[in-house]
Amino acid sequence: MFEEISKLASAFYKQSFEKMDYLFVYGTLKHHQEASGQLKGAKFLGTVHTKPKYSLATFNKNYKGLMLHGNDSIEGELYEVTPEQLMNLDQYELEIYSREKIELDNDMIVDAYVFKPELLKYYSENIEFLKGFD
Repeated sequence: MFEEISKLASAFYKQSFEKMDYLFVYGTLKHHQEASGQLKGAKFLGTVHTKPKYSLATFNKNYKGLMLHGNDSIEGELYEVTPEQLMNLDQYELEIYSREKIELDNDMIVDAYVFKPELLKYYSENIEFLKGFD
């Protein structure tokens, strides 16, 4: 019995003090979208907006992404995630996206997946800027 209580206390302690991160999502990771299952176990904190200094674009008309420049405020969802969840999301997203810090309109600095800068450098003819997602 004591061993069981000790294990539970240890798990609670680890969970209580594990560093949590905040992740802004705006596309297929959002609720009820095709990749939302990637955020299983993450805590949904609500709908938020970025500061008006970003833009949305498509790459090859298939991939939609956030760009680190522009003058649009982007609507998305905010999640609280563990470092382990972020590592798993990195494996899922990092082919054409990189995880960067962005600023929300409430002054929070959070992580978000944005198009990799080399997409602009090498494939600029395949980038189309958007005002919002369909």
